[in-house]
Amino acid sequence: MSNIQNIAICTWYDDAIAHYADIARDINIAWKNKVNDYYTSISNNNPEQTKYIFDVLTDNTEPTDEWKEKRKPHWNRIPMLSNHLNMKNDDGTNKYDYVMWIDADACFRYNNNYTDLFESIVTRYSGKDLIFSQDEDDYMIHRTVIFTSLFILSVIVLLYVFLPFNKFMFISLVTLFSLLVLVTLIMVIIKYNSDYDLNSGVIIIKNTDYSKRTIEYWKSSDCYNNRVKPWQDQGCLRYSMVRNINNIQNNSVILNYGILQMFEYNQEDESLIIHFAGDKQKHKRQELLLNLKNEFGIN
Repeated sequence: MSNIQNIAICTWYDDAIAHYADIARDINIAWKNKVNDYYTSISNNNPEQTKYIFDVLTDNTEPTDEWKEKRKPHWNRIPMLSNHLNMKNDDGTNKYDYVMWIDADACFRYNNNYTDLFESIVTRYSGKDLIFSQDEDDYMIHRTVIFTSLFILSVIVLLYVFLPFNKFMFISLVTLFSLLVLVTLIMVIIKYNSDYDLNSGVIIIKNTDYSKRTIEYWKSSDCYNNRVKPWQDQGCLRYSMVRNINNIQNNSVILNYGILQMFEYNQEDESLIIHFAGDKQKHKRQELLLNLKNEFGIN
């Protein structure tokens, strides 16, 4: 096995979001330069150390008319990932050992003390072709119902202990508590059978024949038409997991939220990526990314 691992970091965006995507690109390039220098240094001192070489690649190439007519820009990542997985060196070997996707509103955590976090992740999950990130917000409604149920249970206990017994109030609260627990159980059962808690904003893909076949399926009309709504390409990935297309459940891993990415910036965190996802960040992305760029001291 070669002691050099080449990684393509891919992002697609057009002029509509370039005002913040360009800032994220600058941060990612600075991170790439920093980490490449780090691996050059340690591999020079230790020839047995794998040298990781990162390349940041952005694209705004419009897809074919047929693709564009049917699909929103979210889907443009799929042909871009496919193109880089299939790139070859002059000797016929794969140009990239890993191809990584990162959304245009996301950047690497330049100030992360855990410099070899990427290496740690791909080494630990070397047997997996696809590494995904969990989505933070999918189960928020379940947590809300659970916390409400616990609050009502606490009220029931307090009323029972400190107030004269009121049969009607007691039965009403117990009934409400039971209904909330039942609703939560039903929601969780439905969720686990129809969806996966997966966010497509950050994906690490090992360059294997399996990964290439999977990407081809993500391009297909079947995946597009059956995607988990209301998501776009993310719904396609989730549908693949639900139906276990091409045995993807055994060939991939979904890392806990906070390892690959976080949707808020906190200086003490150590996620690989800071991803300003969601509507609440939509109108602040340029400001948030510019603040990060300045904090990181990137020109």
